[in-house]
Amino acid sequence: MTMYQIGPMTQSQAELIANTWRYEGLYAFYDMDQDKEDLAEFLDPKAREGNVFTVSQMEDVVGFCSIQTENGEVEIGFGMRPDLTGRGFGQEFVTFLVDYIIKTYHPENISLAVATFNKRAITL
Repeated sequence: MTMYQIGPMTQSQAELIANTWRYEGLYAFYDMDQDKEDLAEFLDPKAREGNVFTVSQMEDVVGFCSIQTENGEVEIGFGMRPDLTGRGFGQEFVTFLVDYIIKTYHPENISLAVATFNKRAITL
């Protein structure tokens, strides 16, 4: 099993993701600059604090996740680095995130924030 680490997202990591991560085809919907309000929120350290985390592997940023908690429920959103998508790493990545959420937040329910067209993420 690949070893992932999760931690608070630094400003330089947020800028790296926002400025360089570009997805192909209809997944370009997830490029940070597609929605100016989402981009501003993603780049705001106060807005990210406690909610947006970097997922890394040997100090290499491989993804990120947002975690929103309310009344015993957790809503998660996530993204993998574009060059890693569609290569069979998703199951392990999502399993890591779900395990982390269960151990850290002890939620009654976990839901996924995802666009309805994103069958890859929904299937995971």
